[in-house]
Amino acid sequence: MDLHPVESGAGSLMSPEHPAWQALLGECKADSYHQAGYLSACGLVEEGEPCIALVEAAGQRMGVPLLLRPLPDGHVGWDACSPYGYPAPLAATDDPATWRALWEALRSLLSQSGVIAAFFRLHPLRSTPACLEAAESVGRLVAHGPTVFVPLDLSEDTLWSAIRSRFRSNINALKHAGWRYQADDWSLLPAFREIYAETMTRAGAGAFYHFPEAYFEALREGLSEGASLHAVFDPDGRPASAAFFLRHGGIVQYHLGGTASAAMAAAPAKLLFHEAMLHFRAQGARVLHLGGGLGGREDSLYRFKAGFSKHSATFHSLRMIVDPARYARLSGLPASEAGALPDGEGFFPAYRAPDFIAPHQGSRP
Repeated sequence: MDLHPVESGAGSLMSPEHPAWQALLGECKADSYHQAGYLSACGLVEEGEPCIALVEAAGQRMGVPLLLRPLPDGHVGWDACSPYGYPAPLAATDDPATWRALWEALRSLLSQSGVIAAFFRLHPLRSTPACLEAAESVGRLVAHGPTVFVPLDLSEDTLWSAIRSRFRSNINALKHAGWRYQADDWSLLPAFREIYAETMTRAGAGAFYHFPEAYFEALREGLSEGASLHAVFDPDGRPASAAFFLRHGGIVQYHLGGTASAAMAAAPAKLLFHEAMLHFRAQGARVLHLGGGLGGREDSLYRFKAGFSKHSATFHSLRMIVDPARYARLSGLPASEAGALPDGEGFFPAYRAPDFIAPHQGSRP
């Protein structure tokens, strides 16, 4: 993607490979979700073109990965959303006033680039209170629910004792029965894809979550040793549970995973998560982020993850309406509601909701 400078000096939209973004990554506490290799993989499976919105204000720079998407139904312009994961805005500051200036500069950049609305996924561990507080000055901040993380800078005994007692019993039983953990092995990819697809089908997941092989190969190429596959085998040597982890610096993200239906009763994912904790701890990682439940809910998936740690952080998103008048027209809202911010319950942008019926608007702007 070519660089699109904005004359006001608010900032630029640029490729994830651009030197200015790479320089900012070196100054901030980034994650795998900010890396060019990850964003390139997202471009294979998500709608829109991966780019970085980079702005400068109050003597600081802020950048955020986005997918730039043409408006639906042939309307002129764009909207933007964060790629899958937690690719939150990055800036080397924790000053609330500076963050407010940076958020305003970002809104200005998007406005002058023809973007009418933007959806941002913030980072449960990296987005600071100053960043979150300032975000409310430009949009609607929504708290979706807790996510689980495991501090890895603790002793093995401490990590073990933090695991739910029933889980510890299950893990010991699996070990005694001959279940085996395999770390960081890309030959596991075919087995992982089969187990993961089976898990998504069992969960009734949408088509988006059935990632093609090209996605995983792109992550492998783009992130190199920052992407790894792990699995647990049953006593007969069959892959029973598998997981895909992303690591950047001291932070590890549990990205995707699943368990074969035939092995569900044995719960081998418990052994997989425990052994992965020890594996990444031995590699010097400081935290393993397991994520939360579906849609941020404290459901069975969340309760399973919470069985490994009592530590949690809140996942937030930000809904920003950049052009209120055009947003209202596309969403079928009356002009009197053009400046109203959406709450956290409805689909955003509203005009992209699966069951949305576009209003008749005559000629398209």
